[in-house]
Amino acid sequence: MKPSTGTKVLWAELLPHEFKQRQEACPVVYLPLGLCEPHGQVSAFGLDTIKAEWLCEEAARREGGIVAPSMGYHIHEAGYHARWLEEEVGEENPHMTGIPPAVMLHLFLYQLRAFANAGFSTIVVVSGHSGGNQLDLRLAAEQFMKRVPVQVWVRSDPELVEGLYEGDHAGS
Repeated sequence: MKPSTGTKVLWAELLPHEFKQRQEACPVVYLPLGLCEPHGQVSAFGLDTIKAEWLCEEAARREGGIVAPSMGYHIHEAGYHARWLEEEVGEENPHMTGIPPAVMLHLFLYQLRAFANAGFSTIVVVSGHSGGNQLDLRLAAEQFMKRVPVQVWVRSDPELVEGLYEGDHAGS
Protein backbone atom coordinates (compact mmCIF):
# COMPACT_ATOMS: atom_id res chain seq x y z
CA MET A 1 0.00 0.00 0.00
CA LYS A 2 1.50 3.31 -1.13
CA PRO A 3 1.14 6.34 1.16
CA SER A 4 -1.24 9.12 0.16
CA THR A 5 0.12 12.52 -0.85
CA GLY A 6 -1.26 14.18 2.29
CA THR A 7 0.60 11.82 4.62
CA LYS A 8 3.15 13.25 7.03
CA VAL A 9 6.67 12.11 6.11
CA LEU A 10 8.95 14.44 8.08
CA TRP A 11 10.65 12.86 11.09
CA ALA A 12 10.24 16.12 13.00
CA GLU A 13 6.45 16.14 12.50
CA LEU A 14 5.67 12.49 13.20
CA LEU A 15 4.26 11.36 16.52
CA PRO A 16 5.97 8.28 18.00
CA HIS A 17 3.23 5.86 16.86
CA GLU A 18 3.19 7.40 13.36
CA PHE A 19 6.98 7.10 13.14
CA LYS A 20 6.88 3.43 14.13
CA GLN A 21 4.07 2.68 11.66
CA ARG A 22 5.87 4.37 8.75
CA GLN A 23 9.19 2.75 9.63
CA GLU A 24 7.62 -0.70 9.97
CA ALA A 25 5.86 -0.34 6.62
CA CYS A 26 9.01 0.94 4.88
CA PRO A 27 12.32 1.04 6.84
CA VAL A 28 13.85 3.70 4.58
CA VAL A 29 15.16 7.06 5.80
CA TYR A 30 15.89 9.94 3.44
CA LEU A 31 18.60 12.47 4.29
CA PRO A 32 18.44 15.77 2.39
CA LEU A 33 21.79 17.55 2.16
CA GLY A 34 22.30 21.11 1.06
CA LEU A 35 24.15 24.33 1.50
CA CYS A 36 23.31 28.00 1.62
CA GLU A 37 25.42 29.73 -0.99
CA PRO A 38 24.98 32.48 -3.57
CA HIS A 39 22.96 31.39 -6.60
CA GLY A 40 22.76 34.73 -8.36
CA GLN A 41 20.03 37.31 -7.95
CA VAL A 42 17.09 35.06 -8.87
CA SER A 43 17.48 32.09 -6.53
CA ALA A 44 17.39 31.68 -2.78
CA PHE A 45 20.64 31.05 -0.91
CA GLY A 46 19.18 27.74 0.27
CA LEU A 47 18.28 26.43 -3.20
CA ASP A 48 20.51 23.35 -2.77
CA THR A 49 18.75 22.36 0.44
CA ILE A 50 15.28 23.17 -0.90
CA LYS A 51 15.82 20.90 -3.93
CA ALA A 52 17.05 18.00 -1.80
CA GLU A 53 14.19 18.37 0.68
CA TRP A 54 11.57 18.38 -2.08
CA LEU A 55 13.03 15.29 -3.74
CA CYS A 56 13.21 13.38 -0.45
CA GLU A 57 9.70 14.39 0.62
CA GLU A 58 8.21 13.40 -2.74
CA ALA A 59 10.00 10.03 -2.65
CA ALA A 60 8.74 9.35 0.88
CA ARG A 61 5.18 10.34 -0.03
CA ARG A 62 5.17 8.15 -3.13
CA GLU A 63 7.18 5.15 -1.93
CA GLY A 64 7.16 5.26 1.87
CA GLY A 65 9.81 5.95 4.45
CA ILE A 66 10.70 8.90 6.63
CA VAL A 67 12.54 12.15 5.81
CA ALA A 68 15.19 13.01 8.39
CA PRO A 69 15.94 16.62 9.30
CA SER A 70 18.04 18.26 6.62
CA MET A 71 21.75 18.81 6.90
CA GLY A 72 22.02 22.37 5.58
CA TYR A 73 25.80 22.48 5.89
CA HIS A 74 28.15 21.12 3.26
CA ILE A 75 31.72 21.34 1.94
CA HIS A 76 32.53 24.41 -0.11
CA GLU A 77 35.52 26.41 1.10
CA ALA A 78 38.07 23.65 0.41
CA GLY A 79 39.36 21.77 -2.62
CA TYR A 80 38.08 22.67 -6.09
CA HIS A 81 35.16 24.61 -4.60
CA ALA A 82 37.59 27.06 -3.00
CA ARG A 83 38.87 28.08 -6.46
CA TRP A 84 35.28 28.59 -7.69
CA LEU A 85 34.48 30.69 -4.65
CA GLU A 86 37.56 32.86 -5.14
CA GLU A 87 36.95 33.31 -8.90
CA GLU A 88 33.19 33.90 -8.75
CA VAL A 89 32.68 35.62 -5.42
CA GLY A 90 36.11 37.04 -4.61
CA GLU A 91 36.61 38.79 -1.31
CA GLU A 92 32.92 39.53 -0.82
CA ASN A 93 31.19 37.72 2.05
CA PRO A 94 29.46 34.79 0.31
CA HIS A 95 26.95 34.24 3.15
CA MET A 96 27.53 30.48 3.05
CA THR A 97 26.89 27.62 5.45
CA GLY A 98 29.98 25.64 4.48
CA ILE A 99 31.88 23.47 6.96
CA PRO A 100 35.32 21.81 6.72
CA PRO A 101 35.45 18.43 4.92
CA ALA A 102 36.56 16.50 8.02
CA VAL A 103 33.66 17.90 10.03
CA MET A 104 31.19 17.17 7.24
CA LEU A 105 32.33 13.58 6.80
CA HIS A 106 32.36 12.96 10.56
CA LEU A 107 28.84 14.38 10.88
CA PHE A 108 27.68 12.35 7.86
CA LEU A 109 29.04 9.08 9.29
CA TYR A 110 27.53 9.87 12.67
CA GLN A 111 24.12 10.35 11.04
CA LEU A 112 24.43 7.06 9.15
CA ARG A 113 25.19 5.39 12.49
CA ALA A 114 22.19 7.07 14.13
CA PHE A 115 19.88 5.91 11.31
CA ALA A 116 21.16 2.33 11.54
CA ASN A 117 20.74 2.38 15.33
CA ALA A 118 17.19 3.70 14.88
CA GLY A 119 16.33 0.57 12.90
CA PHE A 120 16.42 1.74 9.28
CA SER A 121 17.71 -0.79 6.75
CA THR A 122 18.09 1.65 3.86
CA ILE A 123 19.43 5.20 3.87
CA VAL A 124 18.84 7.41 0.83
CA VAL A 125 21.00 10.53 0.74
CA VAL A 126 20.14 13.27 -1.75
CA SER A 127 22.48 16.23 -2.07
CA GLY A 128 21.29 19.39 -3.74
CA HIS A 129 24.89 20.64 -3.63
CA SER A 130 26.82 18.76 -6.26
CA GLY A 131 29.96 18.99 -8.29
CA GLY A 132 31.87 16.11 -6.76
CA ASN A 133 31.13 16.20 -3.03
CA GLN A 134 28.75 13.29 -3.48
CA LEU A 135 31.72 11.12 -4.52
CA ASP A 136 33.39 11.66 -1.13
CA LEU A 137 30.09 10.90 0.61
CA ARG A 138 29.81 7.67 -1.39
CA LEU A 139 33.30 6.62 -0.30
CA ALA A 140 32.37 7.23 3.33
CA ALA A 141 29.10 5.32 2.85
CA GLU A 142 30.94 2.37 1.26
CA GLN A 143 33.24 2.12 4.28
CA PHE A 144 30.27 2.38 6.61
CA MET A 145 28.41 -0.43 4.81
CA LYS A 146 31.42 -2.73 5.23
CA ARG A 147 30.85 -2.56 8.99
CA VAL A 148 27.11 -2.02 9.35
CA PRO A 149 24.40 -4.10 7.60
CA VAL A 150 22.47 -1.26 5.93
CA GLN A 151 22.21 -0.02 2.36
CA VAL A 152 23.29 3.58 1.76
CA TRP A 153 22.54 5.24 -1.56
CA VAL A 154 24.08 8.68 -2.23
CA ARG A 155 23.26 10.88 -5.23
CA SER A 156 23.27 14.55 -6.12
CA ASP A 157 20.18 15.96 -7.76
CA PRO A 158 21.77 16.24 -11.27
CA GLU A 159 22.65 12.54 -11.12
CA LEU A 160 18.95 11.72 -10.76
CA VAL A 161 18.32 12.97 -14.30
CA GLU A 162 21.62 11.86 -15.83
CA GLY A 163 21.17 11.12 -19.51
CA LEU A 164 17.84 12.94 -19.58
CA TYR A 165 18.95 16.45 -18.72
CA GLU A 166 22.42 17.99 -18.79
CA GLY A 167 21.90 19.98 -15.61
CA ASP A 168 23.01 23.40 -14.58
CA HIS A 169 23.86 25.44 -11.53
CA ALA A 170 20.96 27.31 -10.01
CA GLY A 171 19.09 27.54 -13.31
CA SER A 172 21.79 29.52 -15.08
